[in-house]
Amino acid sequence: MVYHRKVELPPGFAIADAEPAHLTVIACVCGTGAEELRARFDEAAARVEEPGPGMLLAELPDVVAAIELALDAVSGGEDLRAGVHMGKVTAQDDALGGHAGRATSALAERADPGEALITGGVLVEMGDDGFERFVTGSMGAAELDGTSYAVYRISRR
Repeated sequence: MVYHRKVELPPGFAIADAEPAHLTVIACVCGTGAEELRARFDEAAARVEEPGPGMLLAELPDVVAAIELALDAVSGGEDLRAGVHMGKVTAQDDALGGHAGRATSALAERADPGEALITGGVLVEMGDDGFERFVTGSMGAAELDGTSYAVYRISRR
């Protein structure tokens, strides 16, 4: 299955007794000039936030588009780094905070300058199109916001 939309979870699914949640793709770019990339993410129909100086967090409708944007971003500046993660976002979240946003931010912060990292869920969901366009390399497991994820470097073929 290629992930091209939000996957609505069954009725009644809730995070920490909150409210219904959906699974989504979140990308984070951090480093000097990250804010200047906002227009690119807006063009990709992303919901974009700037949680702090030098950081851009975006919810995107498509896993392959998120990877493409992350790779474009890191190629545009010396110290820019990116992460792409799939996680659950609650319906009341006006902000992209919560666990998924924090995990994505932690992933981007772990990347070296000029590097994009993804988690295992993104690798699984990028489908044939992604495997034809990207090369991945395992970095092993990493704890991101209290949960352990398989982490991969990603680049274009």
